[in-house]
Amino acid sequence: MRFMLVLLLFGILLIAGCSQQGGTTGGTVAPAPSPAPSGQPNPVPGETPSATPTPTPTPQPAPPSANGEVKEFKAVVQHTSYSPAKFTVNKGDTVRILATTPKGQEVHKHGFTIDEYGINTAVQSSDESNPVKIEFVADKTGSFKIYCKTCNDDDGFKGKFGSTHPVIQATLEVQ
Repeated sequence: MRFMLVLLLFGILLIAGCSQQGGTTGGTVAPAPSPAPSGQPNPVPGETPSATPTPTPTPQPAPPSANGEVKEFKAVVQHTSYSPAKFTVNKGDTVRILATTPKGQEVHKHGFTIDEYGINTAVQSSDESNPVKIEFVADKTGSFKIYCKTCNDDDGFKGKFGSTHPVIQATLEVQ
């Protein structure tokens, strides 16, 4: 019984669909409107055409300055030092530091701080395929101290671990 009901409903829908396709039984067919020029929408009769919307540009990352390059360094933040101990770049360069810590030292929250550039980043990854990425444009010339703010503050002894922790420092030289 249920099967018959489904079959009956299907038949009614099929007949209704075929009868709605419409069609003319005579007369002439109106010509199709001519297509609008390429790139323009077809006008709809009775509607006022509107201006074509201007596409919104996709934001792109700012490129380094005209004379700047991307200088990439692999750095290791150890318990007692930074390796390398000196990073030399030119003014206008984009500096990219891929920082890790040695295996077994991930639990320590060693940092990478350059006050003049507003950088204060914790480095807790020993995975070289997933380093901590520190990136900035070297827009100031001079010699800048890199230190671990977690371990030591500016004078070397105000950090969380105080004077019992070795002072670890490196230098960023921007020419």
